Amino acid sequence: MVIYYHYILSMCKWHWVVHSVCSTNPNPLIPLCLILSPTLPHPTAPSTSPYRTLSPPVPHTTSQHWQIPLGRRFRSLKMWFVFRMYGLKGLQDYIRKHVELAKEFESLVRADQRFEISADVVLGLVCFRLKGSNEVNETLLKRINNGRKIHLVPCLLSGQFVLRFALCARTTESRHIREAWQLITQLAEECDFPALLYMQYGIVIDSGSSRSTMYLYQWPAEKQNNTGVVSQTLRCMVAGPGISDMLVDNAQDQQSWVSIRECMNNITKIVPADQHNSTILYLGATAGMRLLHSQNETKSNEILKNLQNYLQSLPFNFQNASIMSGDEEGLYGWITVNYLMGNFLERNIWNMWVRPAGGKMVGSMDLGGASTQIAFTLPDPNARGTDIMRVSLYGYEYNIYTHSFLCYGKNEAEKRVLAALVKNSENATHVTNPCFNLGYNMTVSAESIFGTECIKTPADYDPKQMITLKGSSDNGACRDVVQSIFDLTCTKNCSFDRVYQPSVGPGDFLAYAGFFYTAQAVGLKGISQLDQWNSSTWEFCSWDWPTLTLKKGWIAEKYRRSYCYSAHYVQTLLVNGYKFNKDTWKHIDFQKQVHNTSIGWSLGYMLHTSNMIPAEAKLVRLPMANSVFSGLLFLFTALTIVSVMFLIIKAVRACY
Repeated sequence: MVIYYHYILSMCKWHWVVHSVCSTNPNPLIPLCLILSPTLPHPTAPSTSPYRTLSPPVPHTTSQHWQIPLGRRFRSLKMWFVFRMYGLKGLQDYIRKHVELAKEFESLVRADQRFEISADVVLGLVCFRLKGSNEVNETLLKRINNGRKIHLVPCLLSGQFVLRFALCARTTESRHIREAWQLITQLAEECDFPALLYMQYGIVIDSGSSRSTMYLYQWPAEKQNNTGVVSQTLRCMVAGPGISDMLVDNAQDQQSWVSIRECMNNITKIVPADQHNSTILYLGATAGMRLLHSQNETKSNEILKNLQNYLQSLPFNFQNASIMSGDEEGLYGWITVNYLMGNFLERNIWNMWVRPAGGKMVGSMDLGGASTQIAFTLPDPNARGTDIMRVSLYGYEYNIYTHSFLCYGKNEAEKRVLAALVKNSENATHVTNPCFNLGYNMTVSAESIFGTECIKTPADYDPKQMITLKGSSDNGACRDVVQSIFDLTCTKNCSFDRVYQPSVGPGDFLAYAGFFYTAQAVGLKGISQLDQWNSSTWEFCSWDWPTLTLKKGWIAEKYRRSYCYSAHYVQTLLVNGYKFNKDTWKHIDFQKQVHNTSIGWSLGYMLHTSNMIPAEAKLVRLPMANSVFSGLLFLFTALTIVSVMFLIIKAVRACY
């Protein structure tokens, strides 16, 4: 691969009167001027048609090689007028003037403690925002633009809603900058949400079996946060495997630590420096570490200790780094789902938070790499059992059934499927995999399949033995081998492996994580029918590898090769395991986010652990009694009707 260097100049934005499209791209809507570096030879760029290239390559040292389509709509005349009017010195002064104006506006922003600069100020562009939620800044932008005195354009920068103040007009002077800033600050005061302008932050590190993800959340600083207004500000995925794979490969560990520090640096830049000490920080490890802890407790403790030492060195308020139980993971996922969907609280007519009418809750299903969780409320308030947790949220009691199935996560279950195929194969080194698409072959070590606590190793196990897996696109055989890893002998009041479970119907469920990505792969995000899932799975698995690559090339190979298995696994887990049928399947919603916030246990964990969700309901005193309010409402309605009738009668009489 050859790397070329280019200078990109947008001629339609650098000056108020120039509207020139400068581009090597034939699309006239792309306003780019491509200038090749004088020190490099002319490239045969991938985006440049052959007839545009120069042969033989020659150095580009003059402006004759600027590729500017100046013939369209007399654009060359506009450029000529500008050059003649200003001249070189005039253009330099023009640009320097707007750079100074941008610095002046930047100084005004920095002087106001309510605002912050979101990016380095370059030329005449200043990116700034209120120190508050995205919703606050969206409201401010609407007020500014609706006033029609100045116009700002927004953008999303690291998940934050940012306002862009662009200085480029010919007649703009310093007084205009001050007037604009006065208007912005006045509208910010009129918004009248001072509590929302000051935000608090919380960080949760989700250390799963396959990767770690850091989440930054924010919420109003007012303690009356019984509101459901926590929002996700940043989601940063740590490169490399999960923390359970640490202390194995030093080079891999170094890469993971570099990525961890990069994510933390991004978070540190977003959280205001004066709030670092009050920003709570948690790390929760899930099934991958649960497996490692049962296999090698010393190693798991050392990994957690190393992470704890690093997190304690940060400027944040580090709280805890621990391994969660499976049932806790399921409970926190359920809290997250219902919190984000607004099922705990809603605003009433007095703009206060109350429990929604009916109090309908949604069940949650999480499919991770090493475990899967299901959690839903039970209609019987007196139900008791091993997997039933009784929690009090906002003054209401909930009986929640939650269970986590270790070794039934997407990745660990696939290893169990591969192990079953190897054990049942006549040739243990060349195995047909019906869940791989035809034409896809992969050679792996025996250790990558059997080297887990979830699988009993065979008597003749050799971890270094290489095994070739050959895809065959056999739907029936794939489903059979997937079902073989489940114990489905129990059929009443249980799921699988003889685990107690009440009926899942007829409530709604939100399926996320691995469930969502599998649904996305077969083209069935959101709500679908069971028959649709079945037919989409069989079609997906019937394609040979070249066809699958052509149709689903946007999926990385390491995931693409496993989605046939995954689709069959999800259907088996939900139908044969959790006992969903054609009627109840329609109540499963496969989603990744709710209101731009990722679904997972991390938000529920922070809410529950930090006591942000109170166990008791807050006593809300309305301005007047309900009976008084009802009477006044009736009186006001009656007076309105009488007044309207009086006006109609008066208007009719005036016509005669």
